[in-house]
Amino acid sequence: MSEIRTLVGEAAIPVALDTTGEPRHVPEIVGASAHRVIRTALDAASSASEASVVIEYVPGALVIQVDDDGGGRCSRDFAELRELAAALGGGLRATAGPDGFRVRAWLPTEGQPPSPGAPPAPR
Repeated sequence: MSEIRTLVGEAAIPVALDTTGEPRHVPEIVGASAHRVIRTALDAASSASEASVVIEYVPGALVIQVDDDGGGRCSRDFAELRELAAALGGGLRATAGPDGFRVRAWLPTEGQPPSPGAPPAPR
């Protein structure tokens, strides 16, 4: 978590960081993947004026959501992150909406992938 705080603190734009759920140890590969998702989403948010990062500890998964108020873009980097999340048994969505861009990843922390209904509908 300290590496994520550092990453957020070094972002080119102001970023709010929030954590929900009961923090717990996550497998190293999940932590590294979460870091990569956040880094990539914040890099893509360079045209935004602000962003937020929410880390949710839910049963069986770590959910990462990065929102920004810029135009955002779906780049090849997000396709690679989708593949990474899928390889772990999770998933990733990157969507543009009227209020900005959202990246939401769900990464299993246990042997079972999260239920198909785990991520909320894009905004």
